[in-house]
Amino acid sequence: MRPFTSDLIRYIPKKSRNNYVYRVDSSMVAEACTKLQKGMSVGKKKTKEPENLKKQVKYTMAYDGAGICLAELLTESRYLSEDIAIPQVIDDLIKIDKEHRNLYVFDRGVSSLNSYNKLTEQQAQFVCRIKTNRKKEVVHSLLESNTESNLGSLELVSDEVIHLFDSAKNCFSTVDYRLIVAKRKVELDTTPPQNKGKFKRVENEFYFLTNNFEMSAKQVTECYKKRWDIEVFFRFIKQELNFKHFLSVNENGLQVMLYMTLIAAMLLMLYKRTNEIGFVTAKRRLTMEIEDMITAMAIIYCGGDIGKYGEVDFRRYVPK
Repeated sequence: MRPFTSDLIRYIPKKSRNNYVYRVDSSMVAEACTKLQKGMSVGKKKTKEPENLKKQVKYTMAYDGAGICLAELLTESRYLSEDIAIPQVIDDLIKIDKEHRNLYVFDRGVSSLNSYNKLTEQQAQFVCRIKTNRKKEVVHSLLESNTESNLGSLELVSDEVIHLFDSAKNCFSTVDYRLIVAKRKVELDTTPPQNKGKFKRVENEFYFLTNNFEMSAKQVTECYKKRWDIEVFFRFIKQELNFKHFLSVNENGLQVMLYMTLIAAMLLMLYKRTNEIGFVTAKRRLTMEIEDMITAMAIIYCGGDIGKYGEVDFRRYVPK
């Protein structure tokens, strides 16, 4: 599927351009999923009729701090694994990033050693989290006497060069990675709630993995914190731009829906930055201004008096 791409780097404030941090993540849409012509089947198959299986699609995107710079619609079941979906988008970004200036940030969904090794072979820098029980061996410590341990809300525990265990070869890999372990300064209660179904697990210790050995431990953790920006963006387009509903049930229509939503999001971003307001306010004001412009154009086209409608001259928008 041909991806949606956009270059918004010139709209990012100059002070934010140093790291070129790309947050990469996926979002699933499954409302009215039984009507999809093509999609991913998730969960237990309670019926033998393929046409009755529930389907959903995955949108994997890369966010650069200003807007979505690359997005792909994924409908094949193999893309349920983030170890396949996210690296595919990063591969497309690496082809664009000739100078290898980008730093890719993603969550623990990408956990395969092969995925990490491939990014390292491509000279692509990344920061992610791994499980605290991940099997590893320590090569040596990077901590020095002057290493800053204050990481904001976190405190540095260790900074080490490690080798991850390769389950396919049943031995430790020889590729060097950097593991930064940090803990909360104010620990939270990690006791699971009683009589609850699914719940978000609370953790007090965090393992950050990266192949960048130049940044400080604080810079690495700050880069990972930026990953939350794409979660906020997903919430915005779903709540404010109605991206959680299907307007079409075929693959081409879903892709058009993706393109149109992201174009609208970019216009809102530009309007927001120009007027220095929030996304919700920008959506309301931009909608009102577009409605006013369309109404004024209709009045002029039909020979009406635009002076009675408003003070702005919209006649330049009307074809001669």
